[in-house]
Amino acid sequence: MFAHKKINHAAIVLLSIATIVVLSSARLVYADDKPIILKAATYVASTYHISENVIRPWCREIEKRTNGRVKTKAFYGASLYSAKEQAEQVAAGTADLDLLWVSSYAPGLFPMMRLVASPFLFANTHIASRAGEELYAKYFKKQFDRAGVMVGWLAPFGLYSYLGRKQVTNLDDFKGMKIRTSGGVKAKVMEKCYDVTAVRIPSSEIYMAIQRGLCDGALKELPGIISHKLFEVGKHITMFDGAGFAAVMGGAIMNKNTYNSLPKDIQKILYELNREATYWWSKSYEGNPKEDKEFLEKQGVKFQDIRGRELARLKEAAKPVIDKEIELLEKKGYPARDFYNEFQERCKKYRDLSLEEFGRMQKENPVPMSELGY
Repeated sequence: MFAHKKINHAAIVLLSIATIVVLSSARLVYADDKPIILKAATYVASTYHISENVIRPWCREIEKRTNGRVKTKAFYGASLYSAKEQAEQVAAGTADLDLLWVSSYAPGLFPMMRLVASPFLFANTHIASRAGEELYAKYFKKQFDRAGVMVGWLAPFGLYSYLGRKQVTNLDDFKGMKIRTSGGVKAKVMEKCYDVTAVRIPSSEIYMAIQRGLCDGALKELPGIISHKLFEVGKHITMFDGAGFAAVMGGAIMNKNTYNSLPKDIQKILYELNREATYWWSKSYEGNPKEDKEFLEKQGVKFQDIRGRELARLKEAAKPVIDKEIELLEKKGYPARDFYNEFQERCKKYRDLSLEEFGRMQKENPVPMSELGY
């Protein structure tokens, strides 16, 4: 009987020890399973179309696809740093990602990107996105490495149309006007070839600038014109052969150390999600031209479309500035002419690629991880 009690006592002790070990292990697992928090920054407001159509969906999807192992904390409206500090601050780790990166805000860091903003180089956002990612390893990766960041995705902003108080139907109509533009090659073309005074202000200031007469109009994509309600201060829009004038390359950038610290399976999820984000981005910036035009016409906006001979005049007038920009980059040792020609050829190759076909391509046949530095 004594022996039986002794055995029961020993069993109770062992069970207690086992329980402590299990509970301790559970606490360790819980600690290890604490979610990774990624800080995602952008300079635009939370109400902007890219915030609604790309940034918030991206934040939701990374959490969903990692089963909650990764969560995000989004910072809108330049609350972490200014737009011009994007690359510097992401490299420093102030943010892990910037989900609305603009190459032209740091032209010294990304000089080859300037050429993407050459007028009349591509017909829409999605074909330029694909061309840019395909040529990333050959022409852009070294510049990203020097800047201390890695690419999330590459995609230009929407092609700019002209919006203003004055109707523009040809090259001569531009002369003497003050037009807001974001800088780069297109601004130089406006100034040196079209006799325009380029006004360099953020998108958020366009409305007030036109309203107060500080500029006569602006270059802006149709979804941006609607988001910023610019149709209230400008009643004329000019398109160029049914499309836009030019657009700056953008996308998303990531902190290298953050990416390298992630588990391999999460790195792969991030890569795949970022390829899909190029479709969301392109869809948001391209909008629905038919619906956008109908909406704007209901607001009293009148559309013009420059085609044929007048469009040829605009293109021919722009050539000297584009050639000069290529020449300057070549003197600094960059293969600018090769890039410009190859980028243009890739865009022609995908000219008939629909937005939906592009979306499928980014899922089923994306540019390989290794070529994008993942």
